[in-house]
Amino acid sequence: LKKVSPDRIPSYGIVKVEKIANRFYKIKGTSEKPKLEDAPSNLAIVGRMILTEDVFDFLGKNREMTAKNVSISVALGEMAELGKAIYGYEIEGNWLECGDITSWYKSFVSTISKEKL
Repeated sequence: LKKVSPDRIPSYGIVKVEKIANRFYKIKGTSEKPKLEDAPSNLAIVGRMILTEDVFDFLGKNREMTAKNVSISVALGEMAELGKAIYGYEIEGNWLECGDITSWYKSFVSTISKEKL
């Protein structure tokens, strides 16, 4: 998980959480690319995941899945709503993303230079 600015919330899967400890959360639900006013938090689903095999059952039923896009955040949200234990950890440091041309370019420049974002 990573905190994102309000203008970036509609670009990500955002989680509804219950804080357990410093930067450690129980995920209670997800919202895929919500409008700012509908977002349950400012924590986006980013980075790496450790998943159990039952997530594949939810991915198979996922109505938003297409040949080009598998929505893991929707599957995780469905699992959380059914009471499955889903946890997230808020990462620190820089997060380089490539979801649009501007963020890809910034990530590229940061990677090849000594300048940090």
